[in-house]
Amino acid sequence: MRTFEELGIFWVSPDGHNEVAGIAFYGFWNHKQIPDEVGYCFTQVWSGLDAEIAVTPIFTKDGNFVVVAVWIKQWPSDDNWRRAVEGMFQLMIAKGAIVSWCGGENCSWSLSELDPETSSGCIYAASSKFTGVLLHSGLSDEISYLNDDNLVQLQSSLHTI
Repeated sequence: MRTFEELGIFWVSPDGHNEVAGIAFYGFWNHKQIPDEVGYCFTQVWSGLDAEIAVTPIFTKDGNFVVVAVWIKQWPSDDNWRRAVEGMFQLMIAKGAIVSWCGGENCSWSLSELDPETSSGCIYAASSKFTGVLLHSGLSDEISYLNDDNLVQLQSSLHTI
């Protein structure tokens, strides 16, 4: 399947949870404070594209996470898609995230997604300060999820903190 045909998320609305075209981004901040302005920054990445975002911080004993759900109301061009995905990662890393990844509805904010042994194999793209952006397929291409070697690279990023 092509990437745009594969990516989807559940969007919470007044009438319940609806499956929509979209992608969810996850950022891991370890135990660092998540900057207050991250939500505003993320909306700027999608400015000019037909998308809506929802930002949810999650605080756990393992660290702080941000989930950014992006409802894609109209798929952008391949170039604008790549620019938006890379922009999300650049912002998360610039704002202090140790690692960031994205995927569809089967992906989660759990760090187990970065472990080749426990991952559900759903990570579409990811980034860290040490790996740079890992993105293997464009929006119109056959979807290509990250492989085990990529996940090991991302896990290594967690140990450099």
